[in-house]
Amino acid sequence: MRIYYFKLVNIIFKNGFFVAAAAFLFYGQGTDAAIVECGSSTCPCNFCDLFVTGKNIVNFLWWDVAFPLAILLLVVAAFFFLISGGNPNLHTRAKSIATAAIMGLLITFGSWLVIGTIINFFANSSVQPWPWNTPTCTTSADLCPVDLSQCVNVASTSDKSTACNTISCSQLGYTDKPFCTVDPDPNSNSVYCCP
Repeated sequence: MRIYYFKLVNIIFKNGFFVAAAAFLFYGQGTDAAIVECGSSTCPCNFCDLFVTGKNIVNFLWWDVAFPLAILLLVVAAFFFLISGGNPNLHTRAKSIATAAIMGLLITFGSWLVIGTIINFFANSSVQPWPWNTPTCTTSADLCPVDLSQCVNVASTSDKSTACNTISCSQLGYTDKPFCTVDPDPNSNSVYCCP
């Protein structure tokens, strides 16, 4: 009976791990979630885009890599706790996986907190007047006009600041127009998918 348990655990763990890894790798992979949001022949990057790209990298590593990976490891640890029965090896393995997941989150978030505190303390407020993780400068995307004649109107919204966070042009079927933008006209609430 004990050998059967170990074979079952081995099969479930291997198959579950590969399914979870595949889901993790393809999670959030879309053209709307670009890390570098600037740079084209008509609209090159500016200095502010460096800070926005840094923020995007940190957000990607924290929310799209570290956090889901820690949750996956906690689920695996809970599974080992459930099937451990009286087996001290499985119980020890579950504790070590859970401890590693929680310590990983604490280290990642702690390093973010320490680096943020150091940068905000030593940064010259005349050069960088905003917190390092929330740049409020003018990016190249704000400076470059969008030609809405090549875009498709896909929605109307009352909150233009978060409209493109909830709309994925690729998932709406506009593969040739994957980039979401809002109408710069303050009287318009239109959301567009553009090439």
